[in-house]
Amino acid sequence: MVATAVLLVAPLLGALLIGPSLMRAYGPSRVDVACAQIHQLARLGHSGWHARRVHDPWGTPYRAVHVGDRTVWVSAGPDRVFGTADDLTGGRR
Repeated sequence: MVATAVLLVAPLLGALLIGPSLMRAYGPSRVDVACAQIHQLARLGHSGWHARRVHDPWGTPYRAVHVGDRTVWVSAGPDRVFGTADDLTGGRR
């Protein structure tokens, strides 16, 4: 059971940690990188421990905001300040 969980989560975490460097090297914008990371965080589910280890392309850790039964992942965006117009969000039930 534990081995199966590790086999499922390890590739996703690898994509979160390594993917942004590769994506930046090959051209997509920082917004594209952040959106891809948010999508991956949403796929990992409700626990937020991995979000604190993964930073957006501007160097800020992602936040998990719980709204009812939904988790919304937030990047502070280019200004590195949460709660402003340039924040990027994505969520999962």
